[in-house]
Amino acid sequence: MIEKGLPGWKALGFESYRDYLFSEMWGEKRLWILECFKFKCQKCGSTEKLQVHHKNYESCGNEKLSDVTVLCFKCHGEEHGK
Repeated sequence: MIEKGLPGWKALGFESYRDYLFSEMWGEKRLWILECFKFKCQKCGSTEKLQVHHKNYESCGNEKLSDVTVLCFKCHGEEHGK
């Protein structure tokens, strides 16, 4: 059960969001998400340098498809204002 008010990764016992992203738990979830989104950037359609973008951090570890999207490196950077 994820404690309310904490980022999901912290409630799961990870020291940082980065630790969560390097966990086996995230690796398996990431692959499932990529498969669900057909290994394609949801903004431009690219199939290269794909990343999973969290729309919020409260759901980390218990992500639903509505909490994430798949973006290529370029579109993910744009999403974060880079």
